[in-house]
Amino acid sequence: MGLRQLLVCAAAAVAASQEWAVVTGASSGIGAALAQRAAAAGYGVVLHGRDRAALRRVGEGLGPDATWRVVVVDLATPSGAKKLHGACRGLDVALLLANAGAARTGAFLDDDLERVESLVALNVASTVDLCHRFGRDLRARGAGRVVITASLVGVPAHGCAGSAAYAATKAFLRSFGNALHDELAAAGVRVTVLLPGAVDTQFAGRAGMDDALVFKVPGARALGVVSAPDDVARAAFSRTGREVVPGLANRAYALATEALPNAAGRGRA
Repeated sequence: MGLRQLLVCAAAAVAASQEWAVVTGASSGIGAALAQRAAAAGYGVVLHGRDRAALRRVGEGLGPDATWRVVVVDLATPSGAKKLHGACRGLDVALLLANAGAARTGAFLDDDLERVESLVALNVASTVDLCHRFGRDLRARGAGRVVITASLVGVPAHGCAGSAAYAATKAFLRSFGNALHDELAAAGVRVTVLLPGAVDTQFAGRAGMDDALVFKVPGARALGVVSAPDDVARAAFSRTGREVVPGLANRAYALATEALPNAAGRGRA
């Protein structure tokens, strides 16, 4: 057996014996920060996204001792989640970080319906599919964790005018993740819903969210109203409860919204 074959076999043996984290939407922002945290915690990291070059840059930034691999799949397609799950065959996946998502802002009726449908497919359908496939694996191994990235905009029961479909997908993920938290607890699988508020990312810029008032409020970053991606990732790894809301001001907002459901929405009705 030649040196190259020996190295391949050694790498395969390491991969098979290591616990892995699957990070969807890992090419930038929160996903890249979650990948960093997973690698620092000792996981091998599956970096998922649609931009291979960007994913490789994230992988190369995980450090010289990190084990990682790239999987390029479009999760907005019906077979996307199945392909990603299949690409992880043979790995001991102990952590699913279901972070991939898209956002759209503006009046719903003025938006392009195909783009809205793609958003729903990515945010909702692919997350449900991934949680079903990897959730069964985690239940079978009797341990593991799932973190679902929802959003603070999914908390108000009256929705979010101007981001109607996006906010609704995040409300779905919150409800879905909370139910899975209860269903899988007895199997030794912890499920956490991550509820970030405004975050300084390319994602916000692409969706037009960086023009929102919250990004312009003086002291918003110091108060935690606007978070850095690593702040969100750190919160996800430091707290393992049912829900995690990064930022003190954001937690206060979430509590107030729960205490006074629909108050603002009813005022506009």
